[in-house]
Amino acid sequence: MIYLFTKDWIGTGTLLCLYERLTDLGYSVKVVRNIDNIDKNNNIIIPMDSCTNYLVYGNCDAQKYKMLDDKIDFYDYLKWNQDLLGYIKLVPTYNNLYNGPSIKRKFIVKDRNGHGSIYNKIVVDYLNSLIAKYPDHQIQDFIEAELLIAVDGFCRHGKMEQIFYSTQQCIKSFNDYKSLGFPMTYTNTISDKNIGYFLYNLLERLDYTGFFQFEFIQKGQDFYILECNPRISGHVLTKNYFDLVISPYIKNSSNSEHVVEGKDNFPPLVQEIPRIIKKLFCNIFSCSS
Repeated sequence: MIYLFTKDWIGTGTLLCLYERLTDLGYSVKVVRNIDNIDKNNNIIIPMDSCTNYLVYGNCDAQKYKMLDDKIDFYDYLKWNQDLLGYIKLVPTYNNLYNGPSIKRKFIVKDRNGHGSIYNKIVVDYLNSLIAKYPDHQIQDFIEAELLIAVDGFCRHGKMEQIFYSTQQCIKSFNDYKSLGFPMTYTNTISDKNIGYFLYNLLERLDYTGFFQFEFIQKGQDFYILECNPRISGHVLTKNYFDLVISPYIKNSSNSEHVVEGKDNFPPLVQEIPRIIKKLFCNIFSCSS
């Protein structure tokens, strides 16, 4: 039996997509909010969100999972551990009063614990005005980047066992995403050596175990770290994430022996979620008739 362990219903789309894929492949699957009475030796538990990720893998050290999941705390950690960054840059970030030139410009305002881009606001305003309006948010310069890079996978005691490295052209507007989704290229190795250096050292220093996603942007020759999601990401909607991350996790094997690469697409949630819900309801009613 495979148990999808969740406590955060914000990631319902990810949960539904993984449930659909597993049941289509013939697995017996249950969604649970408590695993205390589950035999962990004879069943597979997949944590679906940040909270359950550290409940399954964090033992008593929940703080590092919470730090990774908090955008402000994660950036603070990197500022105190800049030796990890190498050539990776931090986006200029402001959370205190600013004494520079008082001009309106473009910023991105992020809920420190938000899940997904729907929690981000792109705002043109005076910086001190934004700091006053959003005291508990991460406020950063808006960078017109060319590429969005995501590194997903599973890590055990600081060693990456599965990798899904994807690159996507940055879209101009949310409406483009709603209609087109995200075309992407992917591989099961980390293509950029600077990103590889950063992640290998960070995960090893944290002795991290669990699912993860790190997001970067590229502008010219510069790479910037955006955030970490210590959980399964929305890339579970794509065709190849499952084969490169989830399937080896279920089989407890590594997929790093052979290089795999190709093209994929991150479909719009507004299309996928209604389709999956309709399919699940149809299956329920067909089974009960």
